[in-house]
Amino acid sequence: MFDIGWSELVVIAVVALIAIGPKELPGVLRMVGQWMGKARKMAAEFQGQFQEAMREAEMADLKKSFDEVKDVGCAGGVRDRRTRHADDAGRACAGDLRRSRGACGGFRTACDHA
Repeated sequence: MFDIGWSELVVIAVVALIAIGPKELPGVLRMVGQWMGKARKMAAEFQGQFQEAMREAEMADLKKSFDEVKDVGCAGGVRDRRTRHADDAGRACAGDLRRSRGACGGFRTACDHA
């Protein structure tokens, strides 16, 4: 991460030993370790929240795309075909009723008002 080699670590350890002193060095190292742990925990939490937001945005985009494809697919194809078949069946039924009306003496149907 920082690209620090063993020789640099030895120099840092010697300077810390001289500057802080051997008596307080373990407590300082423990405190630095706790700070590093907190920083890593916060970074991991931020990264997790960011990834979750990205997943939610991606899912919203996928849902939007799926809905668009579903609407286009249904509106352009299946729904129109079903409507055409239902209209054709309705017209055939109305034609049959009109023909039978003429044979039965002229009763009125709901199709006659449409």
